[in-house]
Amino acid sequence: MLSVEGQHKIEDLLLTNKLLNKEQLEDSKVEALKESKPLISYIAEKELVGEEDLTRISAQAMGVPYANLSQLQVPEEIGRMLPRETAETYMAVPFGMQQGRLAVGMLDPTNIQAVDFLSRKTGHTLTVYLVSRASVDHILGQFRSDVAADLATAMDVADRVICMLEGRVVLASASDSVSREEITQAYFGLRRKGAARGAHP
Repeated sequence: MLSVEGQHKIEDLLLTNKLLNKEQLEDSKVEALKESKPLISYIAEKELVGEEDLTRISAQAMGVPYANLSQLQVPEEIGRMLPRETAETYMAVPFGMQQGRLAVGMLDPTNIQAVDFLSRKTGHTLTVYLVSRASVDHILGQFRSDVAADLATAMDVADRVICMLEGRVVLASASDSVSREEITQAYFGLRRKGAARGAHP
């Protein structure tokens, strides 16, 4: 939430960055007031300024760092640090490590309670960035839910068991150290886990 001072900074930044001219800004302020909306929300809804530009100048006004993640591919080991369900709840996505701190993009990096919770959840001190909704959605699209991950693992194990039973796999090479017994145990263990989930929604 922007303070009155932050609102004034937004107005100045809109002009100095030539995102709006004075007439457009004054018209937007009048219309936003009529609709009882924050200026930044009105501008975003009317698409008078692009989402990334609005996010960038909002970060400047709030005094927090900004990041554009819309083209970023997050390493799998970084994505695994935060479950998708938690990321969606807090609209927060991890995207890298910086000097031993986990970099996290958030829609509201000023939410101290959320930042503290996410720090405990990941086990890392965080550096938080203001990011756009498009950036959050882009990174979330790279995450798999825990259920999807379990299903993918179960399907992979099941395929290997089927191949093994059909005599099409030899588990003796150095590149595949999983034993016949381990695959069988994993397969039936996952089946039991799936049955338990189905019995207790």
